[in-house]
Amino acid sequence: MSVFFAPDRLETPEFLIRSYFPGDGARIAEAIRTSYDSLKEFVSWASPDYSNDSAEWTARRGRGMYLLNRDYPMGIFSPDGERFLGGTGYRLFGAPLEEYSVEISMWLRGSAAGKGLATRVLLALLDWGFSDAWPWAKIMWVCDVRNAASIRVAQKGGLTLEGTMRRHPLPGRPDMHQFAILRDEYHRHAP
Repeated sequence: MSVFFAPDRLETPEFLIRSYFPGDGARIAEAIRTSYDSLKEFVSWASPDYSNDSAEWTARRGRGMYLLNRDYPMGIFSPDGERFLGGTGYRLFGAPLEEYSVEISMWLRGSAAGKGLATRVLLALLDWGFSDAWPWAKIMWVCDVRNAASIRVAQKGGLTLEGTMRRHPLPGRPDMHQFAILRDEYHRHAP
C-alpha cells in the first residue's frame, strides 16, 4: 500500500466515532474521573484525578498518530458530538499498517456501560473496518480473562476465541483472551 488516508469518522443514529482532536482533553478527563470506579479493575491508566492536561496530550498525540497511520485511536461521542461516551479505535500497537491486522480497544464511561453500547460499537467498527474504507484483513479483540462483560461483547460480535496469552507483555495487562475475525469470515457470517 503506497498511500492510505484513514477515514476520520463513522456516524450512526446512536453514536459518532471519530479521531480525537485538540480540545477533546477536558471531556475525556471528565469521563475517566467520573468512571474511575468502573474502569480501575481492568484499565491500568485510569485515575480518579486524571488531569485535563494529560487527556489533552493523549488526544493530540492520538490525532498525530492517526494522521501518520501509526495508530487509530478514536472517541465515541453522542450523535451531535457533544457528549463523550468512551474511547475506542483500531490499534496497531507498533505493528506496520501493511500487516492489515488490528485490535479494537474500547472503554466506556460508567454511565454508558451495561446498556449494550459496547456491542453496538463493536459491530459498527467491524462493519466499517471490513468495508472498502479500511484495509483490515483481521480484527482482534483482546480482554482480561476476568472481564466477563468484555468477553460477552466479543462473543456477541461473532469473534472467535483464538487463545489466552498468559502474562501479556504490554504493561497493565495480565492474562488476556484474544478473539479475532477475518475479513472473509465476517462477510460470510456477519451478525
